Amino acid sequence: MRLLAVFAALPLPGLAAQAQLRTNGPVDLAMAERPVRLAYAANESGGRVTLIYGGTDPSVVESIRLRLLESAAAIRRGDFHLVTVLGSDSTALQVLTDLRHQLRCTFRPVPRGGELVLLSDDDAAVAAIHQLLQTRPGPSRD
Repeated sequence: MRLLAVFAALPLPGLAAQAQLRTNGPVDLAMAERPVRLAYAANESGGRVTLIYGGTDPSVVESIRLRLLESAAAIRRGDFHLVTVLGSDSTALQVLTDLRHQLRCTFRPVPRGGELVLLSDDDAAVAAIHQLLQTRPGPSRD
């Protein structure tokens, strides 16, 4: 099994703007007490993207989970321009858009964050997932 993992501490563009919480308002991850960790892992049937918050503020954790839930829904629709936690390789995105019915995308909560799991039985879709996991996310596509 081939495994690729990349870790980075970074602010996530557009996350604060989309994380309108009922009690606390928008959450600005750039001002969070600890960074958000973004991890990618590829395997033979796809891969996963994991976001983990280094602090304990529940509003930041909820913002991360909301962003990943919205990303999972967008991926299921084949609407990758809303997904800012993946790379922006246009060839891979086009392949996944064309093969969206061959793609399974689920959200899983993890302690202090969440993860997107992208799987497929189609070799071209798996190769496209791997390509996106190897490409660093660019600026927000919204």
